[in-house]
Amino acid sequence: MKRIIFLLAALFVFIGTVSAQTPDDIYGDPIRVESKKAKLEQKKKTEIKDSLLFLAAQDAMRRGLWVLQAEVVDFPRSAYTAHALDGDRNFVLCQGTQGIIQTAISMVHPGLNGMGGVTLEGNMSNLSFSTDRDKNLQLTYNIVGLDINADIVITVYAGSNFAQAMITPMMGGEPMTMRGRIVPYVHVFE
Repeated sequence: MKRIIFLLAALFVFIGTVSAQTPDDIYGDPIRVESKKAKLEQKKKTEIKDSLLFLAAQDAMRRGLWVLQAEVVDFPRSAYTAHALDGDRNFVLCQGTQGIIQTAISMVHPGLNGMGGVTLEGNMSNLSFSTDRDKNLQLTYNIVGLDINADIVITVYAGSNFAQAMITPMMGGEPMTMRGRIVPYVHVFE
C-alpha cells in the first residue's frame, strides 16, 4: 500500500513538473536560438581574423620587418605599470638587422630621448626562433647600441598578433616588459 501511494505521489510530482514547462523551455526560444547562432558565427569570424593576423605577424617576424606597438609597459622591480599607451611612441621595431626600442611613458620628465623615456637603437645579433608546445612563436635576440645593450625575448601568442617583449639590459638597469600587437612593417628603401 505504501508503495502504491509513493508511486502515485511521484507520478503527480512528475506530471506537475512536466506540465509547468512552457513550449519555449522544451523547444527553445527562437530569438535565443538566433542570438546564439549569431554569437557563434561572430566568434568564428573573430577566430579566423586572429589566426590570419598571427600568420601575418609570423611572416613579418621571419622577414625581419615588423613593429610591436606597445599598449602596456611594465617595470616589475619598481612595480610601475603604464597602461593605454601610444603605440607610435612606445614600440619595438625591427628593420632587417637594425633594431629600435623606444619608450615614452612620462609626460612630466623629458627623459633621455626628449619624450619621457629611452630609445635604444643598434644592431641585432643572435636571432633565434622557437615554438613552444602551445604553438606560441618566440624570438630571442640581442641588440647592441652605442650606450646600452639588451637581451630581448618576444613571444607572439598563437592564434593572435598579441605579443609580449621582455627587455633586459645587459649592463644593469631595470628590465621591462612591453605588451601590444605585432604589425608588419613596410619599409621604403631609397
